[in-house]
Amino acid sequence: MEALHTLPAVARDGPSAIRDGLEFCHTIFRIERELRDLTPAARQAARQTRSRPVLARFARWLRTQKRVTLPQSP
Repeated sequence: MEALHTLPAVARDGPSAIRDGLEFCHTIFRIERELRDLTPAARQAARQTRSRPVLARFARWLRTQKRVTLPQSP
């Protein structure tokens, strides 16, 4: 994951929640790079089929994290 290389070691080597959240972002950015050369209409259609399910899983994951993360956690 490219994003992990730019993070401080504490984030890179820390709790798996950080890595898991970045993996969702990385997946979305990868999809966007792959769709870059499509027409706007084709990009929108591809986002519905490829990005939307990833974003739905990310939203579920975030809700789970909210339940298990302490309120004062960074």
